[in-house]
Amino acid sequence: MLKLTKISKSYHNKSGALQVLNDVSFELQESSFLSIFGPNGSGKTTLLNIIAGLIKQDNGQITFLNKDIRYAKVSYVFQNYRETLFPWLKIVDNITLPLKLRGIEKQERDKSAKELIEKFNIQIDLYDYPYNLSGGQQQLVALLRGLIVKPDLFLLDEPFSALDYQTTLFLYQKLIEIWRDTKITFILVSHDIDEAIYLSNRFVMFSNKPTKVIIDTEIDLPYPRNLSLLTTDKFIQLKRDLLKNFSEEIINKLK
Repeated sequence: MLKLTKISKSYHNKSGALQVLNDVSFELQESSFLSIFGPNGSGKTTLLNIIAGLIKQDNGQITFLNKDIRYAKVSYVFQNYRETLFPWLKIVDNITLPLKLRGIEKQERDKSAKELIEKFNIQIDLYDYPYNLSGGQQQLVALLRGLIVKPDLFLLDEPFSALDYQTTLFLYQKLIEIWRDTKITFILVSHDIDEAIYLSNRFVMFSNKPTKVIIDTEIDLPYPRNLSLLTTDKFIQLKRDLLKNFSEEIINKLK
């Protein structure tokens, strides 16, 4: 479904060129949930921005169903989700803003939002305002705004990093529920290896800059998943194996 071929990207400053991505390549099947894990500054967000069309790669190609990626319908939830919500708009209008931009009438937009929160049993007052919501509820609004357009690809850039642990665990379960129900292809950037393993069925690990893919593996853990999975021998062994590679490829190179 999605194919990245030798994606490279450099940034230029007064000191010269800094190469961030170096020939990053992988393929992703439809309805997959991919987690991208790696050290800070390794270009994870840069890659998401390239896939979303926000910035342009220097070299390489991204195709979606054998066509250029610009033909894909992409939703994106940013790390600073609070800044992407409009405080003067009601929740329903924040969620349905993409539909408004497409010229869909207000009544139909509101109906779509109501159906969406009912489908996933989300307890939010659609006619309240974002500043009255908790951080977890605000993040749900950002997720719902991405879902409302029924995207082909859903990109998430460390969406839980600013939330408390209890809220994060709740959103893990909600996100898995949404993914399994919609069968949308998800790509999650995470700095938390437990999160990356727990949520996804596919795991990619990045090296330090200039970044390349050092691990690309399936996560062979059954769905539906619950939080007790985090303490199972199979989960712990998988995490141990991945961290061993992380140590060998990343930490040792910093010595």
